[in-house]
Amino acid sequence: MGGLCFCLGLVLVLVCGAELFTGNSLMVCALKSKKITLAQMLKAWVVVWIGNFVGALFIVFLVYMAGIYKLNGEAVANSMVSVAAGKVTIDWVTIFFRGILCNIFVCLAVWIGTAGKTVVDKVVGILLPIAAFVACGFEHCVANMYFLPWVP
Repeated sequence: MGGLCFCLGLVLVLVCGAELFTGNSLMVCALKSKKITLAQMLKAWVVVWIGNFVGALFIVFLVYMAGIYKLNGEAVANSMVSVAAGKVTIDWVTIFFRGILCNIFVCLAVWIGTAGKTVVDKVVGILLPIAAFVACGFEHCVANMYFLPWVP
């Protein structure tokens, strides 16, 4: 269920024309085919990473101020803290390779989603790869930008 809900973020990115750091790693293909330079790719990555980080922190602020964490007798807060704490206890090698696996699925979802002609095509194309990476427990750097501030 979490994987299906997580799809909303990428659907909004692709349908609304935003940028997501993990999906932008596909820019390596444009670099390889000489459509962009290394400097252009790195600049885009830095700008998008910073934008995603600021956006994640803004969402943390909104969720906090809206008291979402208090829902269900603060079970939401306990769940958020539990997820965040679990992420910081994993060794860096495991996180790194889980991140690579996640990015493979995100890039596939972006690739499929951009191939869709309608919004329904895009949503359906995004669903399975994103649900799969969430179900497998892979690490998504932008999602972690949201979860890690909840570590006590």
